[in-house]
Amino acid sequence: MHIASAVALTTLALALLCPACAPDDEDLEFRITSGSGSGSGSGPGTVFNTNMVDDAWVSELYQPMGDPHLGIVLDEVEVPGGAAVTHFEVDDGELAVFGKEGGVYTGETALDSVWRLHIPTYSTTKPTWMRLAERVELDGWPHYRFTGAYGQGTCAGGPGPIYTRLLPGFTLDEGTGGIKPLAGNTYVACTNGATGKAAALGYYDLSVGLGDFTPLEVAIRVIRADYCYDGVSHTTPGVEVHIEDRWGVLGEPSDGPIEAVWGAHGLVCSNFGRSGPIASCGALFQAACAEGTALPDYPDGLFITRLP
Repeated sequence: MHIASAVALTTLALALLCPACAPDDEDLEFRITSGSGSGSGSGPGTVFNTNMVDDAWVSELYQPMGDPHLGIVLDEVEVPGGAAVTHFEVDDGELAVFGKEGGVYTGETALDSVWRLHIPTYSTTKPTWMRLAERVELDGWPHYRFTGAYGQGTCAGGPGPIYTRLLPGFTLDEGTGGIKPLAGNTYVACTNGATGKAAALGYYDLSVGLGDFTPLEVAIRVIRADYCYDGVSHTTPGVEVHIEDRWGVLGEPSDGPIEAVWGAHGLVCSNFGRSGPIASCGALFQAACAEGTALPDYPDGLFITRLP
């Protein structure tokens, strides 16, 4: 598991408060765009993901190929040379595409493969595709860059190349922010979306190790300031937050004022939010967090966030 010691999260960048604490002394920084979280780009806050193929948001690739998922069908994968493909797998972050004749395409040999999709539009379902253009190592994990019909990267929102990490085993409801296990599904997590950021911090790997996607789901809510656990983000560009968690993935102490303590299904307590008062969230109303307390003081708390 790759672990960072403390973070400052903004809707423009996610960077270590102490850059020298980054793994291998590298500056851990990720871009993020603004949007509602649903991929619509309507409204302030951080988005779950930014992968766009032919003007449609595509975050998940489901198998068996040809089966619809979230209205999108991964029809087939064409590898260089034209060999027929049965399926693909992601093992420890590494993509492998399997041919019907026994060939396995991974690393450099998987590059230039074409991933053909059927995506719904207002009146019909149209065919489109993305091409696997590049593989790089980021923070010790394989990451990939897909491109569209005109050679542009599919991860939207930045001037330079933005990469994806492939995360198998779950599906994310962008309406509510909830995560459920789903065999055969792979999330294409751009590094400038909230899901990709949560994975980069280590919460995907933690969840896989625990056999429970709760840490990943709540980490994404923390990143997006989803105070009501309803998928709605309440953060704006330039706002920093300090994160500590129950498992020690991020645990650098801070004496900043407590924003909230985050449980598995709602806030345990809260004070003032990143961009204004935190709503009561109806039935999820929470008490005020007592200053001078820490995460161990809250048995049901998984994360504690503090403002600068």
